[in-house]
Amino acid sequence: SLLGAKVAFDKDEQKTTLAHELTHALQDQLYDLNAMEKGIKGDDDMLLAFSALVEGDATLLMFVEMDAEQDVAQMDPVALRATFNIMSWMLPLAGGKTFRSAPAIFRDSLTFPYFQGMLFVLTIAGEGGWEAVHDIYSNPPLSTEQILHPHKYLRDVDVPQRVSLPDLADVLADDWQRLGGNCLGELQTRILLKRVPGGSVAAAGWDGDRYDVYRNAKGSLALVYASVWDSPLDAQEFESAYRRYRQPSEPDQPGEPGAVVEPASSVFAEGTQSQVVLAGDKVFLVEGFAEPLAAQILQRLENCQYVDKEFPLEKP
Repeated sequence: SLLGAKVAFDKDEQKTTLAHELTHALQDQLYDLNAMEKGIKGDDDMLLAFSALVEGDATLLMFVEMDAEQDVAQMDPVALRATFNIMSWMLPLAGGKTFRSAPAIFRDSLTFPYFQGMLFVLTIAGEGGWEAVHDIYSNPPLSTEQILHPHKYLRDVDVPQRVSLPDLADVLADDWQRLGGNCLGELQTRILLKRVPGGSVAAAGWDGDRYDVYRNAKGSLALVYASVWDSPLDAQEFESAYRRYRQPSEPDQPGEPGAVVEPASSVFAEGTQSQVVLAGDKVFLVEGFAEPLAAQILQRLENCQYVDKEFPLEKP
């Protein structure tokens, strides 16, 4: 348990846990969760959103099972969101030693599918009942942005963009080895900017991103990142917040409320470039490369490709 395990056997608690796990069994029978998840393995943000659907569905049913008279249509997502936001601030203190000492990216990613996922599913159920929840699996959320802001899934549909970075092999030659890459998404961008006042607001205009990480023969790391935002203003907010993130914390700037503020210690070698470029509704980051290589990479990032994401559901 995230809030500390109980030693004594609690029959009612075990019933709610069983309800949660049996929901997963039923989900798998109806939708083949492994097959759905397989198609999105290369997209961390979409994978987190899918996990939030699956765990949020099971967690909501678990709460309803605790009170058989509870009608999901009468549950208030706004009030519950406020309650869970408070709980999320307390988790680093209430959890075990390992949980408390873990980086925010692990703590918040671990709790997100249960807390925010349940609120997302509750919003859907509140408008259309359990049948509407069933229908989500035929049209799953595409991003953690849609989980955090259900209206971007329901009404003001905001389809995220898949960002493809250009091939840099000829620019980097044999000096750098690509270690891997993925998509951050709004949730992980929000976690990154926790130490910055207003970081959540700056992350909220996210529309798509992609990063690649490289290492050279000396073991030095480097980053190439491209992102697209809902508007030039949203891009500007992120660019400004990221610049503040890369600066040392000031005593009067403790970061987001409830955040466990961690220093933005650099993993990049001294003397290398930290480039942050704002270009309309896009922001490009190049970290850890020396000039003139950093400038060459930035020029190549103008050739990034952007297409709307789709959930790769198998057609019958």
